[in-house]
Amino acid sequence: SARGVAFTDRQSVRDEVNVAAAVRGPDGRPIGAIVVSAPARTWTIDRLEKEVVPSLLSHSRSGDFS
Repeated sequence: SARGVAFTDRQSVRDEVNVAAAVRGPDGRPIGAIVVSAPARTWTIDRLEKEVVPSLLSHSRSGDFS
């Protein structure tokens, strides 16, 4: 998406919602992703958007994975 994240809603694992953000290398090209998975019984895409995406984007763009 334009925000740099992608969501799935019970598409790859039943009863699980996910959000992912690309990790880019020094040249700006994607080299991987950080994925956050949560149980669909207590999490929604809207909740992930509000509570997880800001930190996810901050970490995926920081380049500090130690």
